[in-house]
Amino acid sequence: MTFRKLALAALAAGAFLAAHAQTTVPVGYTGPLTGSASSWGIGMAEGMKMAFADAGTVQIGGKPYKFVLDAYDDAYNTQTAVANSQRMIQEKKVKFAATMGGAIGVVTEPVMSSAKVLQFHLGAAEAFLGKDKPLSLRSHMSSLDAFYVYWPWVANKYPQVKTVALFQPNDDTGRASQVHEEAAIKKTRLSIVANERVPRDVTDFYPILTKVLEKKPDAISFYTPPGQQPIAAKQARELGFKGLIMLPSMEAGSVVTAMGPAAEGVLNTVALTYPMTDRARKVHTNWVTARKSAPPALLLDGYNIGEMLIRAAVAAGTVENTTAVYNALQKLPFKDSVFGKACFHEVKGIRNAMVNSMAITSIKAGKEELLDVAQPPCK
Repeated sequence: MTFRKLALAALAAGAFLAAHAQTTVPVGYTGPLTGSASSWGIGMAEGMKMAFADAGTVQIGGKPYKFVLDAYDDAYNTQTAVANSQRMIQEKKVKFAATMGGAIGVVTEPVMSSAKVLQFHLGAAEAFLGKDKPLSLRSHMSSLDAFYVYWPWVANKYPQVKTVALFQPNDDTGRASQVHEEAAIKKTRLSIVANERVPRDVTDFYPILTKVLEKKPDAISFYTPPGQQPIAAKQARELGFKGLIMLPSMEAGSVVTAMGPAAEGVLNTVALTYPMTDRARKVHTNWVTARKSAPPALLLDGYNIGEMLIRAAVAAGTVENTTAVYNALQKLPFKDSVFGKACFHEVKGIRNAMVNSMAITSIKAGKEELLDVAQPPCK
């Protein structure tokens, strides 16, 4: 072969390789990788890494891409999180990012939005949501979003329940939850006969329960701090309440210890971390096999973010136009996520808060067991 032919062949090979070279898509993350919340922050980061590794190289707009995570530690400090956000945008040129914690999401959102970064939040805060924040998503179903999933399920599964009494903390969290819980219940056939707000340090519920039970509720939901829930439930039974007791996010061991046999049938309507799908169990199994340790909290949440992002980018055909990726997220039928069925619902005038299939657990013979899976209001 002549030198000319060799040169042409080399050029052709180079052009082929260049055309098929894998391009890296950096995804930013700021979260607590050290400190008291590190187990959650690490779990979320590792979940995204697992999703990216499982996806491998993906074709987007006819070109091969591989997503990689650039994780920064903020130790749950807002100033550090802002600095991390600026750094990942300036140095890594990220178009996509994730944060953990409501306060972190609130302070990083302006930085991300100004750079047109599509941001996934894990946190219950609503200050980072709204029509003026179209690239800001709550990608973890908060307990506030869960109201819209489990109250329709209760209305359907318990026809004998017609009236409900609600207990919430007497603070900003309680005020926010009250708005959403009332809105969710109004969409069902149920009616609210009492909606009580109690301080977080209350342990004597007898006076307020006596007043509430006079209104003859068929079910009581104690959306109070986990430490209060078994105390309030125990006292309700002692006062003769025989109806349905709901303890969102309950600590089953504490409930059984406090209530004994009376704990039978108590519901946990916000069992957000329960691995209820085969895909979730597979992610957990792969973690245990590789790490020889229990899966960290929020591993599934991180995995879900990574998987949703890749699927949306593929559907949009771009890794540059974050608005197009956001629009794809709204249209994709996430029927088989690690959480089951998932979609975004409207909060503050824009569909940017995620709801998904949710495990409902019940105490049976002193143990918490999966009772059913409630489905979100996705079209």
